[in-house]
Amino acid sequence: MKKCNFCKIDRDISLFGKDSRGKDGLKTQCNLCKRVESKQYRIDNKEKITIYAAKYRKENKILCNKRVSKWSKENRAKRNATWSKYRANKLQATPNWLTEEMNQEIKDIYQEVQDLRWLNEEALHVDHIIPLQGNGVCGLHIPSNLQILTASKNISKGNKLLPENNTQEG
Repeated sequence: MKKCNFCKIDRDISLFGKDSRGKDGLKTQCNLCKRVESKQYRIDNKEKITIYAAKYRKENKILCNKRVSKWSKENRAKRNATWSKYRANKLQATPNWLTEEMNQEIKDIYQEVQDLRWLNEEALHVDHIIPLQGNGVCGLHIPSNLQILTASKNISKGNKLLPENNTQEG
């Protein structure tokens, strides 16, 4: 146990970061207090941080692009799920009643496509059964409206509601 100098509470030593300058090799502030302090700093200095980040990205454009590219390749399913969520939000197709469990289901579907990629000769896509933006229809970005299709089938479908998915008569 160690007492945090910030909150004055005795905490387990696993909650303190390493610091070689300290007598015990640990920081004097627990990780929980450090997180609160860092969050408050970001709130108080938002403009300063934004300017610094923009300047850094401008001066280190190639390095930043490499990092983003590397992360995108390593986390393709997360990138695709995030990008789809962004597009759906832009089209106002993500309902406000979408739960965290449903968001996780969506991410799992995109992860499943990545996991199945090596089994299939043809690329797989996650498709909206009822298109988010189609002729006379407007689907939602929810798990029950997603399906996995081959790339050729998805591209040929376009933003149309396929007859087998159309429940309207007429």
